[in-house]
Amino acid sequence: MAMLWLILALVPQAGTGTPAAPPPNPSLIRIHVMTDPGDIKEVETSLKDLADAINARKKSLVTVHDEEKADVTVQIIQRAVEVPKVVIGLGPRPGDTPGMTTVKTAKLKVQLRFEAIQVSLQNKNKVYDNPGGWRSAAEDLAGQIDKWVGQYRTEIIQKRR
Repeated sequence: MAMLWLILALVPQAGTGTPAAPPPNPSLIRIHVMTDPGDIKEVETSLKDLADAINARKKSLVTVHDEEKADVTVQIIQRAVEVPKVVIGLGPRPGDTPGMTTVKTAKLKVQLRFEAIQVSLQNKNKVYDNPGGWRSAAEDLAGQIDKWVGQYRTEIIQKRR
């Protein structure tokens, strides 16, 4: 009898199982983040960083995997490192040759699309503002995307219906 009870306890009952996922919050704007197929691994890392930064804005934005379910799409266009020709006011960093200062700036460019609207965005922060590099570039862009979405929130939600 004990063995029968154990088997029945392990077998799920008909019609039961895991509960359905709750429907997404209708006030959240759904963002699909993508890159061109075949992009280099570093761009894929920036894609993950940007998706994480967007998901951190839990009160206004959420990422979705399916482009068809998205309200807005964000495509990573370029990831580059810029070295300015002149750097004023910064001394050598640990590991730099004395008398020589090299500052590299992480630049991440994206194309945001909603209906016929296309907007190019680029991170505005600099390495000396926040030494987080690519992750801070993604967080800066997530803030810009959140601000842009805030301006068009009503139109985006109306288009969804």
